[in-house]
Amino acid sequence: MQQRSSQPRLHRQTDDFRVTQVQPDPEQRTRGMAARFFFEIDQSDFREEVPAEAAERARLESWATAHAGQHVNLVGRASQEGSQPHNRALAQRRIDTVRKVLVAQGVIIDGTPQIDMTFSERPVDYRFYRSVEVIVAGSADTTCSAFTAAQQSSDEMDCEAAFKAAHARAMDIANAGIDRLRPATDPTPTPAPDRDTTLNERFPGVSRTTILPRFESVITRLGEVGSATGHLCKHRCAPDCERAARAAPGVPVELCAPFYIPGFRGRTISADRRVYDVMHETTHSAIVPGSSPAEGVGIDIAYARTRLFGALEGSEALRNTDSYVMTLLALARTTGGALAIMTEIGTGPSDTFRLTTPAGEPGDRNRTARRAIGFAESWLNYAAFWSPELYDFISASLATWSASGLADNGHSMLELFAPLFQLQHPGVALLDPERRPVIAAFQAEVAGRGFPTPATSSHAEVQDRTRAAGIYDRFSRMLERLLGPLVVDRAASGDGSWAMAPGLPGLGSEVRFADSFFSLSSAEQTRHVIRLMARAMADVGTALVEAYVEAADGVHRLRGLGP
Repeated sequence: MQQRSSQPRLHRQTDDFRVTQVQPDPEQRTRGMAARFFFEIDQSDFREEVPAEAAERARLESWATAHAGQHVNLVGRASQEGSQPHNRALAQRRIDTVRKVLVAQGVIIDGTPQIDMTFSERPVDYRFYRSVEVIVAGSADTTCSAFTAAQQSSDEMDCEAAFKAAHARAMDIANAGIDRLRPATDPTPTPAPDRDTTLNERFPGVSRTTILPRFESVITRLGEVGSATGHLCKHRCAPDCERAARAAPGVPVELCAPFYIPGFRGRTISADRRVYDVMHETTHSAIVPGSSPAEGVGIDIAYARTRLFGALEGSEALRNTDSYVMTLLALARTTGGALAIMTEIGTGPSDTFRLTTPAGEPGDRNRTARRAIGFAESWLNYAAFWSPELYDFISASLATWSASGLADNGHSMLELFAPLFQLQHPGVALLDPERRPVIAAFQAEVAGRGFPTPATSSHAEVQDRTRAAGIYDRFSRMLERLLGPLVVDRAASGDGSWAMAPGLPGLGSEVRFADSFFSLSSAEQTRHVIRLMARAMADVGTALVEAYVEAADGVHRLRGLGP
């Protein structure tokens, strides 16, 4: 059963993939970076009648006043959807606007401003590229074009020092936790909670003997990760290294600049968070004993800080990375500062649930709603996380399909999304053999729901790249809304609703579910949550609402997220 009742009347933009509005929260987005000032799409001035643009001009004027008399260099940019000549001219006009404000306040512009059209860092983020960067002369801001071998070596030494300290604490915590897991009875049941209570909360209905071999694998892998071949430190200019840490089953844990450089790209990771990151990525890297092909112990179904984490079923928790990490932290108690790490990671948003379960109806409507919203967050997390790889694969394939990208994640995403958003694609024949049947079955299924797969082509088109940026934007904004608290209530009529809101992400915090929602399967409930969100977004065309539902569902099937 699917719910597709009449859509609410919204003002829709003519271009369903256009990324508009000035970068929200610019101070947060650029923390730890050189100052950067943002513009609307195809704009080179700040319009007073647009509040976000007027606020950005005021921010620029305030910065200029605070830096009067200082020497700066300017770097102008534009997002990638325009032609090179258009973008260069637009970037220059943006530089001129910023320069006028700076000079008027006594800031000194050194040399000739640069126009950067390299799109070297996450080019899918169009709002971020519509900007002028202001680099104070003599500051610590380092451009990668001038990054030396000595600086690379210094970064890697800093990374190793940060990793060594975090790994030592992680080993202490893991050993304290496994020492309580191995015996038939908890050797130190006090203070509360005792071991078995903790396991029942984290892995409801799963026996200790079932869980123990997986924990043993994590402990073994953690020891291996500490060796020179078990982890890899990367310098700040290393390509494809935006996250603090990452790992895949059986491969070394990679550590990137955010892990060890305070304030890098707006993020500062505490010593406690580094310990968590080492434990979390090690769990990704650990292998389920006896699995063939090798299967990682955990994937990210629900992070500890999400609303879904405390509502997982036992079989779901058995595959969830943070279920292992948080169990070890809880069992370690004070060892290695485990309690401080748990506090640092935090818990899910404080939602307000106002649903009432009718007498005689099995289950709890509030828990059902929590799980549906939580799984929507899980699906959207991967949809937003993998969409940049889709964008990069398309960008590399405008002349011919990128040989290095075929069978990689970007190609998989393109085959999932091609029928939904009418994108050029190379076909499923060259996909990874494990993914090919999943994606082929998905394409056949959505064809039956009105999304036929286009014919294969020899290369991507520029409009495919622009569409990929728009898709990433919509998924990212849906995910952003789910990171905050919600108010969940009953819909008196219709099939439910999600509140709209001005600005970005464009979604409010009030959600209403109709009675019919609770008769749907768990997967259909999750799909309907995403449907309500897409329907409420003013820049998602009515005809594309279902495309976003199917796209998120396709990603969930590819990753195996559940429900």
